Amino acid sequence: MQQQSLFEAPAPSLTRAEADRRKAVLGLLKDALAAQQIVSALAGRRTLVLRSAEGRPDGWAAPEKPADPQLYVFAAGDVHIVTTDGEVYRFTGGHTHPAEDPGGAAQACARWREQAP
Repeated sequence: MQQQSLFEAPAPSLTRAEADRRKAVLGLLKDALAAQQIVSALAGRRTLVLRSAEGRPDGWAAPEKPADPQLYVFAAGDVHIVTTDGEVYRFTGGHTHPAEDPGGAAQACARWREQAP
């Protein structure tokens, strides 16, 4: 299996609404992949914020913030990671595809399966 870095860049902190919107966009791609019998898993992410209880009456309030969700696509013996900003899908390796076309993005992922050794 090809080694890919899951932590290439720091996860951006998002509002809960924006994280949910991005998850929904990735969910459309997940459905399109399932229609082509490509296995994927959608993962919401959170950034944990460690704080001292000193000076805060509520101690550990709001210790996490939503971060960029990821879709893990299992194809060609590899795990490919897809993210989105809601406008485009971003694939591992820098390729992009318009988010308004999840079927076309799924076709791009199907090529990974076809390239399997």
